[in-house]
Amino acid sequence: MTSLQRAYVVLKPITTAPAGFLETAAAMDGLVRFNILLLFLGGALSVGISAAVWPVVRERGYRLGLWMLALAAANFTLQLIENAHWLTMLSVSHAYADADAAGAEAYRPIGIAVRSAWRWAHYSHILVVVGWFFALYAALFRSRVMPRALSAAGMATCGLHFVGITLPIFAGYRMPLPMLFGMPLGVATLAAAIWLMAKGFEASSPALTQAAPGVGRGNAHV
Repeated sequence: MTSLQRAYVVLKPITTAPAGFLETAAAMDGLVRFNILLLFLGGALSVGISAAVWPVVRERGYRLGLWMLALAAANFTLQLIENAHWLTMLSVSHAYADADAAGAEAYRPIGIAVRSAWRWAHYSHILVVVGWFFALYAALFRSRVMPRALSAAGMATCGLHFVGITLPIFAGYRMPLPMLFGMPLGVATLAAAIWLMAKGFEASSPALTQAAPGVGRGNAHV
């Protein structure tokens, strides 16, 4: 998640309204392409995490696990769509840089439309990725893979992110200091990642421990 946040921070200069990317994106060509690759890997990572967690959570949270997998796939798809918008902005910026003075002005309205399309794709993607985080934490909470306080904190910070950052964009209202609503999710995710890396899934999941005898009994009847 830190890498994803870094990628968005690096790309922020080309998202300024109404069409700031026209002047800036072409000059950042290498950085833009590299960070788009990071975003692609981040989208794929959500699918990988969900696949790794699925065997652990399915015993106690089958439906939640399915939601987690579905939202991971949707997140990856929307990440690809957003990446296409990033690359469109880069291409238009190069065309703007190569145009003469008269031709460059013609790219202004195009730039505004391209940025607007990226903006809605971006926040639609953010809505889904926060939904995936919520489903992940809910599945971990249900399966007791880690302390429930950590899972509950993750779900609560997803709610904060939704209310303070995503919902205002779609509902048309503004929240003061929106970053304060987004940072807790990063902190909760970091804490959960550290705990899981230290303890692991198998050592911390009662679901797996209880499932094993059942599997053995089922095989005995075959």
